[in-house]
Amino acid sequence: KLFGSGWSKYHEFKNIYGGVLSPKELREVINQSKISLCFSKNNYGKPHIIGKFSEVGACKTFVLTEYCEDYLDLFEEGKEIIMFKTKEELLEKIKYYLKNEKEREKIAEATYKKIINNYSLNIQLKKIFKEISKNNNFYHKELPKLNKKIIILSKKDLFLNSDELKNKLEKYDYISFSEGKHQNLKYKKYLQSYSLEKSGKSISCCDYFVYSKILGDYLSFFTDRG
Repeated sequence: KLFGSGWSKYHEFKNIYGGVLSPKELREVINQSKISLCFSKNNYGKPHIIGKFSEVGACKTFVLTEYCEDYLDLFEEGKEIIMFKTKEELLEKIKYYLKNEKEREKIAEATYKKIINNYSLNIQLKKIFKEISKNNNFYHKELPKLNKKIIILSKKDLFLNSDELKNKLEKYDYISFSEGKHQNLKYKKYLQSYSLEKSGKSISCCDYFVYSKILGDYLSFFTDRG
């Protein structure tokens, strides 16, 4: 079976395509698998650590991972992680670990314990906050002062005559355009103005990536220069 988004357009897979799985269904499929493949290269062909390795490993399922040196800082090769560098090596190891079930399960167990005991979200957050608490200089400063104003124009405003538009913009330093679909988040205008001020450019593509529905605002300036 083949699962996931984007595969429906490949008609050659229509007989085996099972659609997109829910989180629960995904765990069930992972737990039913003898071997899960994890490819480490990004869209630019550069290897890096993939979250899938930890996700599958935390399900106690054996993971066969494309080689990435960074994994060696976290897992012991041959005991906690098995990697491949070529297609030939991949096929060779698939055949080997399908035949050697006890060894495969032993490695999957070791991977699982390493992830749960060392790299779970709770453990990592505790480490982060522990380091933060040691740093007396780690605190949220006030936002740098910025005496600039930004106005949001809609499509309707673009049909104003030149005098009306000039009067509307008279008290503002910068202009932002919106179709009315954006969220008017607390620091949006400030960040747009700040990016223009610091860059010295006439146009800013500043998006609001310092906000989370769960965490709220998590913008922090650590220096007076931002």
